[in-house]
Amino acid sequence: MADTFADHPDIIVELKKRIQQNGKITFAEFMDIALYWSDKGYYTSNKNRWGVHGDYITNSDISPVFSKLLAAQLNQMWHILGEPSPFNVIEVGAGSGELSFQIEKTIKDLFPEFYRAVNFKLIDVSYASKQGAKKDKFSFYSSMDEIGHSITGCIIS
Repeated sequence: MADTFADHPDIIVELKKRIQQNGKITFAEFMDIALYWSDKGYYTSNKNRWGVHGDYITNSDISPVFSKLLAAQLNQMWHILGEPSPFNVIEVGAGSGELSFQIEKTIKDLFPEFYRAVNFKLIDVSYASKQGAKKDKFSFYSSMDEIGHSITGCIIS
């Protein structure tokens, strides 16, 4: 059964508090609270939102085919750009990171030269607690602003 606002009294209290303080809130503020506030928001809570036991399924939850196709396309882009190093794959709204993890595995298995050059920058508001954290070829950020402006690579979402 899907969650309702009644299942999240802390969010209701926070919304009421902000409305009482400011007289109103924008739709953007409402969505920010509902989705990302503290550890109570839709995406920042500990509930599993992705995959077969979550609220929705993405391509990478079903099969690695999509990520394998993206890996091949990214390899082609890397060659067309003159094989720059580093080549950054930036995934915006990365969520669980499963798409990038599958792409990285495919690149490692099939494109060893590209693998040496590639880095992954995963961005998701829910990564606020992981800001700047690194794991092998992965860095985690909560905002594009944290990455910088001059990057060679590709943005996926």
